[in-house]
Amino acid sequence: MSEQSLLLPPPDWKPATLGQVSECILGGTPSTEIPQFWNGDVPWMASGDVHIRRIRDVPGRITALGLRSSNATLTNPPAVAIGLAGQGKTRGTVALTLCTLSTNQSIALLKANGSDLRTDYLFHNLDRRYEELRARSSGGGRGGLSKAILEAVPIDLPPLSDQQKIAQVLDTLDIAIHETKAILAKLKAVKQGLLHDLLMRGIDVNGELRQPQAEAPHLYKQSPLGWIPKEWEDVTLGEIARRSGGFLQTGPFGSQLHAHEYVLDGIPVIMPQDMVNGELSVESIARINQRKATALSRHRVQPNDLVFSRRGDLSRCVAIEEEHLGWLCGTGCLLARLPAHDVNGYWLALVYTQPGVQTQVMGRAVGSTMANLNTSILAAITIARPPVTEQNEIARRLKSLNKRIRFEEEELEKRRFEKTGLMDDLLTGRVRVTGLHCEVPLGMSENPIVVLEKICLAAYRADKETTDEIRKELFGDVSLPTLVVMNKDSVKVEIRTENVNHHEPHMHITHSGKFDVSINLKDFSQMAGNIDSKTWKRLRAKLWPFQERLLQIWNKLNKENNGIEAKKLITELAL
Repeated sequence: MSEQSLLLPPPDWKPATLGQVSECILGGTPSTEIPQFWNGDVPWMASGDVHIRRIRDVPGRITALGLRSSNATLTNPPAVAIGLAGQGKTRGTVALTLCTLSTNQSIALLKANGSDLRTDYLFHNLDRRYEELRARSSGGGRGGLSKAILEAVPIDLPPLSDQQKIAQVLDTLDIAIHETKAILAKLKAVKQGLLHDLLMRGIDVNGELRQPQAEAPHLYKQSPLGWIPKEWEDVTLGEIARRSGGFLQTGPFGSQLHAHEYVLDGIPVIMPQDMVNGELSVESIARINQRKATALSRHRVQPNDLVFSRRGDLSRCVAIEEEHLGWLCGTGCLLARLPAHDVNGYWLALVYTQPGVQTQVMGRAVGSTMANLNTSILAAITIARPPVTEQNEIARRLKSLNKRIRFEEEELEKRRFEKTGLMDDLLTGRVRVTGLHCEVPLGMSENPIVVLEKICLAAYRADKETTDEIRKELFGDVSLPTLVVMNKDSVKVEIRTENVNHHEPHMHITHSGKFDVSINLKDFSQMAGNIDSKTWKRLRAKLWPFQERLLQIWNKLNKENNGIEAKKLITELAL
C-alpha cells in the first residue's frame, strides 16, 4: 500500500482512478521480418527510452506502413509514458513525452483529460509512486503492468490551478537537477582530458600546457617510458626515496592489529576499501584508541604521504592531506613517505593510477589467487618526474577542478533530496503550494517592503506548522495550554546585494533564533545557514509564488546598490 493511500488528502481534492480521468493508449511492434516496416519517418519509442524522462525525440523509426500494420498508435504530446514490463528498473518508470510518437507494446501512454487532470501533474504524481506501480504489477516480481491495472490506479486530484503550480515547482527542480547533471558531465569530461594532458605533457615555464610531441618534438626526449618533456626524468620510486631520505614500508601485520582492538571512536585506520576514487572515505573506516595508535606510531601518516593498497585492487592509492595527520596506515596497505621538496604526493597519487604505471604494477604483482604488492615491487616502479614546482602546479589545477566537481555533486544530491521532500509534501497535500498565495495575493508592482513582510509571515507559519506537527506526534489531539500572549516571535527578512560571499540572487531569513538561512532566489536552494528540514520544506513551498517578484526586487537593488529588510513581531493571537 502506498504512503499516499495512508494520508487523508485535503477536502478540496477529489478521488478518482486513472481510467476515469485519462486515456490509456497501448503500443505495438511491426514485424521485424518485413524491412518495409522499418527505418521510416514515424518516431517509435522502445522500452528503454522511458529513462530519458522528458522525451523530445527517440532514436527508433518505423514507416507509415509499419504503423498501419501493427498495434502502434501515433500519439500527440503531452502524454505520460509508463514502462509495463521487465524485472529491471524499466517497469513502473515514467517519462513525459513532448513530441508526437508511437510506442512498442511494453510502453503505455496516458493522456490526461485536461478538465480534471493535467498531464504534467500526472507525470510527477506517478514518478513519485514508482514502487507502488511495481507492486501493483500482475504476476509478482516477474510480472508486468497492464491497461486494466493502470486504469484502476487511484489518484487524488487537487484543483487544476493547484496541479499547475505543483507541476511548475517540480519542473523547476527537474530543470535545476538536469542542469547540474550536465555541468557535472562536462566537468568530468574536462577532467579526463586535462588529467591526461597535464600528466603526460605538463606545464611550461609560462604556465601553459606544453604542445604535444608531434607538434613540438624539440620539447621532448626519448625515455624507457616513451616521449617525455626534456625537463623531466625517468626514475624509480625506490631511487626517489633513497636520494631524499624517504621510505617505503608495509603497514602493520594482522598479528600487530587484531579485530577486537577496533573501537567506535578513535584514530582512523586506513584500509584498501577506504580508498575510493583517489580519496579517503570515512563511511566505514575502522578506528583504534590512542594507546594502540601510539604503539603503532611508525605507521601513522603525515601530509604528503601516500598510502597504496597492497592486495586486491592495486590501483587504489591516496595522498594524505593535513586533515588526515596522525591517522594510521592499516593492514593491507603500503606507506610511502617522500619529502615534499622532491615529490608532491597528490601529483604522484594521480600518476600512479595512469595506465603506464598500472601496467608495471600488474606485470610485477605476485600471487596466484589475488594480486599482491610489496615494497620491492613498489620501489621498482618507474615514473616520469617533472621538477617539483611543476608537480605542485599540476596538482593545484587538478585539485581545483576536483573541488568544483565535488561541489556540483553535493549540489546535485541536495537538489535531489529537496525534490523528494517537496514531492512527498506537495503531491499528498501535506503542504499547499498555493496556500500562502491565496491568502495574500501578490501583485508584480507591490511594494518590496510589503512583499518581504508577507515572507516574514510565511516563515513564521512554516515554523508554526512544523511545531504543531511535532506537538501532535508527541501528544496527539490533546489540547495543550499555551501562553499565546507572551509568545512573540521576531522574524526578519532581508535582501542585500553587497554580500560578497553570495553572488547569486538571494535573501536572508532569520526567525527568533530558531533558524537563520540564506536562500537562492533562482531555485530556492539553501546557500548557507541552519534550518530544520521539515520547516525548510514548508518554507520553500510557501516561497514559490513570490519568486518572480523577488527576482525583480533583487535586480532593481543590484542596479541601485541598495538593500531592504522587513521585520515583524508576530503573535499567535494576531493570527
